[in-house]
Amino acid sequence: MTPTPMARSLAGTVRSSLGGLDPALRQVGQFDPASSQRLFKVATSGSAEMSFLPDLAERVAREAPGIRLATVRADRGNLEEDLRSGELDLALDIGLPLTAEIRRQQIGASELVVLARVGHPAIGPGFDMEAYLAQEHVLVTGRRRGVGLEDVALGRLGMRRRIRVRCQRHGAASAIVARTDLLATMSRSQAVLDKAQAGIQVLALPVALPELETFLYW
Repeated sequence: MTPTPMARSLAGTVRSSLGGLDPALRQVGQFDPASSQRLFKVATSGSAEMSFLPDLAERVAREAPGIRLATVRADRGNLEEDLRSGELDLALDIGLPLTAEIRRQQIGASELVVLARVGHPAIGPGFDMEAYLAQEHVLVTGRRRGVGLEDVALGRLGMRRRIRVRCQRHGAASAIVARTDLLATMSRSQAVLDKAQAGIQVLALPVALPELETFLYW
């Protein structure tokens, strides 16, 4: 290819413009928490928010005072597109079938445990799977229909529990457990947060199920 006279006359101006653009391009991707003024939008469930946000807010206030945080409810149907477009910066959720374009890192795993009220007539030293399945349960889920992850895992073992109440928050499930004979199954990390509810005991789940894993997506 041979430059035309017009191309040769523009070369100097273009070279100068590209030279000015180069420093700006080098800054892309660099991040200094201490001086950043960014707003970070994080999608998460309400229960996960309680487990991570207080610690994160404390650290941000100490190390990155200009950063603002906003948590929003996770919409799994649009999560990948929201991350891709920049509508969301980060997401915290269970393992999801997203494409390789969305990066992920496991940041936690917690075993499942059972919550029951103190003095529950069917809970004793011999609490086993038969006793667990004989009771009615509270399911914590943000979905309008369908079963929970623990029910999927139980189904693979040929077991099924009876769901009496569906709710969206672990705190609500714990309050129900404290006042009824219903049981609730949740991660141990969440159960530790909710054990402050008076009259609740935390029991080992009497069957080995996979741990509940938490991932950070970006």
